[in-house]
Amino acid sequence: MYGQPQGVLTVAMYERFSAVMRAWYALHLFSGGAIPKPRDEPSIRTGDPDAARILLIGNGPCQGNGVLTYQLALPGQLSRTLKRRMNRSADVDYIGTEAMNMASATAWLADHPLDGYDLAVVLVGTSDAARLTSEREWERGLRTLLAKLRDGMPGGTEIAVGSIPEVTALTAHNKTLGRVAERHRRRLDRVTAAVTSTVDGVSFFPLGTPHADPAGGAEAYRFWAESVAEGIQPVLERTVPRPTTEPPARRWDWSGGPAVVELASTGGSEELQRLAAVAQETFGVELAVVTLLNGDRTWYAMHTEVLPAHIPTELSYCRYTAHNGGPMIVPDARLDPRFADNPLIEVVMMPFYAGYPLQSSTGETIGSFCLHGAQPRASVPLEEFRELAMQAQAELQRYETKLA
Repeated sequence: MYGQPQGVLTVAMYERFSAVMRAWYALHLFSGGAIPKPRDEPSIRTGDPDAARILLIGNGPCQGNGVLTYQLALPGQLSRTLKRRMNRSADVDYIGTEAMNMASATAWLADHPLDGYDLAVVLVGTSDAARLTSEREWERGLRTLLAKLRDGMPGGTEIAVGSIPEVTALTAHNKTLGRVAERHRRRLDRVTAAVTSTVDGVSFFPLGTPHADPAGGAEAYRFWAESVAEGIQPVLERTVPRPTTEPPARRWDWSGGPAVVELASTGGSEELQRLAAVAQETFGVELAVVTLLNGDRTWYAMHTEVLPAHIPTELSYCRYTAHNGGPMIVPDARLDPRFADNPLIEVVMMPFYAGYPLQSSTGETIGSFCLHGAQPRASVPLEEFRELAMQAQAELQRYETKLA
């Protein structure tokens, strides 16, 4: 299955090009802060107890770049399109982010209940095509994701995997890199078609490319909704409606969590934003942020325009800071055995990390003050780091719910 790349690129050239492509994608990822993004809950509910329940997993066309609500992004557009095409209501939940790749997709599912869905739709691959993920790595990640879904979903629940859309959103200003990404996209799609043909209850469908701006906007998401609906309609027509079951409400380990996360959806505490800006300038890093650990998710306490609202704790550096109980410096995460298998490292390409644990007023570690840098470095001045972290801790404690 894994032959030598055809055309102008040999295997050796692909390997050399890979570093360039990954740097290019990381630049795209961290230069997209000005693009509007949804900050509401990625769940569409129709109120119909007989609605089909669809789990949407992916990045690229799923994430909602260019709109401010998931109602206008793919989840909402897909729900309305299926109602029009099939006269059947559809509730849609979305899991994913732009930084998701096939290697990390299973981690994003984490402890999300899978037993209440009629269909899972997988649209992962935009970042993998742009970053030249190897075909072997792609197949390994795809098979792991499919196994996770099949194990967690009721017997008979089907999975539909869409092709990777053309990587035009990243290539408008660099035709050479765009042609490389587009060639690789087709190779990964061939692997996907071969894998899905061997797994019972899994189908593969083509996803078109909108004429509108592929970086986002309601018109593009209406197009993608039509394309996805066409691909999954035959599957939904075979499904028997199940009793609607809602996942349990999120439980918070720390009483201040709900208020801080709600505030983060509109920017976050002004004091935390100020402290993060001071840290970035003081220590010369690309990103400073406050995190909250809560079960299988690590939440960001401010809206950075770069990071999603949360990431799986399994992929979070901060879980090690919390367990460490003191400041933790990682000069180069690529060389650290704790992070060597973390797929986010090569996606975001910020190998330096420093974390300082933050505690509640009763002494439990609730998160950390984090620094992320694009260049490896030995350390940061710990006394200045601690001073900023303690100010962030005091700010977080203001949001605690006091017991009577």
